[in-house]
Amino acid sequence: MKRCDQMVVIVLTIFLSSGCVAGQTDAAGTNVQDKGLAHNELSSEDVAEGWELLFDGRSLNGWRAYDHEGVPGGWEVRDGAIMRVGPGGDIMTQGVFRNFELSLDSRVEEGGNSGVFYLAAQGEENIYHSAPEMQVLDDERHTDGQNPFTSAGANYG
Repeated sequence: MKRCDQMVVIVLTIFLSSGCVAGQTDAAGTNVQDKGLAHNELSSEDVAEGWELLFDGRSLNGWRAYDHEGVPGGWEVRDGAIMRVGPGGDIMTQGVFRNFELSLDSRVEEGGNSGVFYLAAQGEENIYHSAPEMQVLDDERHTDGQNPFTSAGANYG
């Protein structure tokens, strides 16, 4: 299959945080708490602007394994966040997205090293063979945080 014909997906291998609402803003920069919205909700303005909620804060509905259907073991929702609690492989959205803007909140454990793969093509044995990765890292406590090429927000591709 040609690379341009392969499925484009957003793959998340991070701890998505939704526990702290204070100071959180929507796509327009309005404080979510001031709007009376829970962290995993879109305002009518967000919906009108084309934003789509990828995680409902309660379940793994809309998510699956990178290389097969269903969510692998090792992933669960705790306190409104997707957590990797054991081995299980990468997860990705069931939806296919092209030409997108991704906005997310993340929280990584102390000393943690994780990332967000995006534009992944199905069919590769390992996701990193087909997708760039945005680094999610505890810069202060992980050695990769000392190098701008490997610190939080760095793009591997």
